[in-house]
Amino acid sequence: MRSREPYALKSCSRLTGRCDGPSDAGTSGAVECATSTSFVTQRPRLLRWTPFILIAAGLLAYANSFHGAFVYDDVNAIVDNPSIRIGWPPWEAMLAPLQSTVAGRPVVNLTLALNYAVSGLNPWSYHAFNLAVHIANALLLFGLVRRTLKGDRADEIAFAVALLWLVHPLLTDCVAYTVQRTELLMAFFLLLTLWCVLTDHLFGAVVACALGMGCKEVMAATPIVVLLYDRMFRARSFREAFRQRGGLYASLAATWLVLLASMAGNARNSTVGTEDITPWHYALTQCGVIVRYLRLAVWPRPLVLDYDDWPVAASVRDVWPSAVVVIALLGVTAWALFRRNALGFLGAWFFLILAPSSSFVPIVTEIAAERRMYLPLASVITLAVLGVQSIRRGAFRRAVVVSLAIFWGVLTVQRNADYTSDLTLWKDTVAKRPGNARAQVNLGAALVVHGAVDDAIGHFRKAIQIKPYYSDAHYNLGIALAVQGQKAEAVEELRRAIRLEPGFAKAHRNLGILLAEQGQLAEAAEHFERVVRLRPDDASAQDEWGITLARQGRISDALPHFRESLRLDSGDKSAAHHLATALIQLDRTNDPARETVRQPSP
Repeated sequence: MRSREPYALKSCSRLTGRCDGPSDAGTSGAVECATSTSFVTQRPRLLRWTPFILIAAGLLAYANSFHGAFVYDDVNAIVDNPSIRIGWPPWEAMLAPLQSTVAGRPVVNLTLALNYAVSGLNPWSYHAFNLAVHIANALLLFGLVRRTLKGDRADEIAFAVALLWLVHPLLTDCVAYTVQRTELLMAFFLLLTLWCVLTDHLFGAVVACALGMGCKEVMAATPIVVLLYDRMFRARSFREAFRQRGGLYASLAATWLVLLASMAGNARNSTVGTEDITPWHYALTQCGVIVRYLRLAVWPRPLVLDYDDWPVAASVRDVWPSAVVVIALLGVTAWALFRRNALGFLGAWFFLILAPSSSFVPIVTEIAAERRMYLPLASVITLAVLGVQSIRRGAFRRAVVVSLAIFWGVLTVQRNADYTSDLTLWKDTVAKRPGNARAQVNLGAALVVHGAVDDAIGHFRKAIQIKPYYSDAHYNLGIALAVQGQKAEAVEELRRAIRLEPGFAKAHRNLGILLAEQGQLAEAAEHFERVVRLRPDDASAQDEWGITLARQGRISDALPHFRESLRLDSGDKSAAHHLATALIQLDRTNDPARETVRQPSP
């Protein structure tokens, strides 16, 4: 029988034609370099079936995700995003509304527009796209790991890594939560960039890198990842790598300009800042967050959508055990990179991809988010699989991988069920983190939609108890009280929301509506005016302002607002009716403006 060559990480160089891997005394010639499409003389049966097995595993793990609804940020990115309704020209469909989740991410917004063209607001095509990208990422990961290893076990290791990563429940946030395709697409283009580099399709690598920059800011790490890969596995030194491929590295770095252009105009400046947390305190806090990620990589329970209640570290003393772990891992990574130990690349992959969100730049809207582990998890699983390969008995080794894949796959199916609706998702989040005020508010809002207003009020009050100065909690409590008919209490809650957040347009609008109902027309008009100043393109606010002025007898002052409402939304039959009525009241039925009025249907 043919003796098996032990697995190892290759250190071959297409740049130099050199192969640093040890030769195998049991085979003729040196270890085969990366120019070959296979590292063994015979193509194993597993390799032929790998794509089909991975596709089947992905479909089994995520089949029930197709029942998922649009949740949380899906609303601003999809449901309330007018840009995805633009069919042509395509570049207009790349410009998402400012401050939305997909603002400054034109490639992602374009894919949402394509989904809208296929199924409108029916979520099935959006989920199908997410799953297709996730499976494609697993196939790319398989290819990359396989090309990085040598020996007969290269295919087995690569398959185990791709399979376990594909079905790991920690990744459900990216696949089942529609708008988090930002992470999926960024990962796809990062893996594709590296694949193109390994196969010498250098122009394709630059194009893929540029497209990835239009998906998510984390893509900024890609040029450094490519350089490190070449240094670890394909060149003797950085100098040699730059001498042979300096143009490639410069071209990849130039794609940072795409990222800068996407971020221009403060498209999503509300997510990044240092108003409430300094870079130092954010970095300290991330020590605990990273350790949490690592624990979930090993034991993925409990999985949580939102960590708004994660405590900010005030000093090193608050997080010293986690800080010791992170510093030790960074130290080992640096040592391994210096010694050119290939395991150092796994550590670098982990920290480099986490760095944009989990280092010193405060992400004020989300201190922690499980989806940030999408690509970093690949290095953790690769390290674990390499450890499993130390088991000599092949049958037992494979049984461990298969058992773990089945276990994680079942957990993934269970987790997908939480994304069926906003209500199930926020119930799960509150159950796991009851001190999360934002989760309490979102659960309350979902309960209002489902008619459980009394229960919703309890959650809003709980959120205010947790975070007294939380404007969203006061606003939602005001709306719920208004639904219950408690108008006076509702007005007071909306006033509190506005005092806490003067630019809260929805609070101004709903307060104006309540005040108008109570006959306080002058004050109501002031709030509608405020809404129009905050949102000049809000046709409904213009109409409501005009109605309030007309009820005060100021018909002439109301006319411009009715006209502006119709200009902003020519199909608004209510505004057309109000304008026509105002013109009749002024006995100006021959007014030229009346020719443009679209009368409401009976």
